[in-house]
Amino acid sequence: MKKLFFTIVLLFFTISVFGNDYHIRRTDNFTSDEEMFHNRWTNSIRGDSLNCTVVGRVLFGVSYNVFVKDTIAYSCHGYSLIILNVSDPSNSILIGFYDTGGYARGVYVQDTIAYVAADDDGLRLINVSNPTNPTEIGFYDTGDYARGVYVQDTIAYVAADDDGLRLINVSNPTNPTEIGFYDTGGSAKGVYVKDTIAYVAYSGDGLRLINVSNPTSPTEIGFYDTGSSARGVYVKDTIAYVADGSDGLRLINVSDPASPTEIGFYNTGGSARGVYVKDTIAYVADCGDGLYIIHYYGNTGIKENKNKNSSNVYNISVKMQDGLSINYNISETKSVSINIYNIAGQELYCNNSIKSPGQYSVRWNGNTGVYFVKIDIDKYRYTKKVIIIK
Repeated sequence: MKKLFFTIVLLFFTISVFGNDYHIRRTDNFTSDEEMFHNRWTNSIRGDSLNCTVVGRVLFGVSYNVFVKDTIAYSCHGYSLIILNVSDPSNSILIGFYDTGGYARGVYVQDTIAYVAADDDGLRLINVSNPTNPTEIGFYDTGDYARGVYVQDTIAYVAADDDGLRLINVSNPTNPTEIGFYDTGGSAKGVYVKDTIAYVAYSGDGLRLINVSNPTSPTEIGFYDTGSSARGVYVKDTIAYVADGSDGLRLINVSDPASPTEIGFYNTGGSARGVYVKDTIAYVADCGDGLYIIHYYGNTGIKENKNKNSSNVYNISVKMQDGLSINYNISETKSVSINIYNIAGQELYCNNSIKSPGQYSVRWNGNTGVYFVKIDIDKYRYTKKVIIIK
């Protein structure tokens, strides 16, 4: 009955907030007395910042996390997963919801399945192929409270509070099974996976970097004390955006996983719980203080250039085996250029030569860190970002 009452109230509130009364409070270019009041009030709660500025705010009720896919937003509100059409952000429309049983804390959407971290109800797998009528197709009891979730390929990484990081095989969504776990030592609240590293935000102990290249035996390779209570994390390029409770949004350079460093922050007005990043904009769910829209204007570092060629005609491969192993083969004489750069763009290795037909392998022994490999064979270019972990 309590959940039903909460859901009814929530639906009424959500419809009114995300319908025509949806507001974005900007911090500049105000044109009315009301706007001026809003901006003065917004500025009055602005805390310290570094390389970050607020470009807008969206006011709504308690929300712990959000995931955006195409024109649909999936938001964790209380005991429900709320589904919104955001094709017109100024007039978002409620199109569906699902009672998750437990308090919805985190959500990740892959293909037509929403994976919801539902507190004491564990991991819920919701079919959202019809967003107006979502249905549950599977679940997994994570042991402790499920707080955050990230899905990569067929593995769901669940931040399960005092039960740490749980790795769940979801290849069969009707029967998820655990294949590995890592005891983070504290209360795991959020998780994001990039390449072979799981970035775990957990209360009191900041950001933990876990090597999950072998999902049956994860190992910690680095950490950063964010200062407050890390709740959510999103990683873009070489920056980890951490929702850090009362310390707001913290931006951590993780190009060297063994030695992360802070490069920016913004102190939100309440308690930052979740974060989603698009381009240089971070959407920060602040419990009790709405959604902050924050622009990071610092250096975003080197980005991987995507190869425009659809086929790998020279069978190029780059493998990490206590260093880098670069392999390729050519069927006729070609000019070959191999360059390796660190995250700052400094060239660490360069080899230019004319190669006869044959198979070739180049070894480079670098330290732990993130690198970019660029291979040019005549007019064909292959680029790849790699992480060396020792």
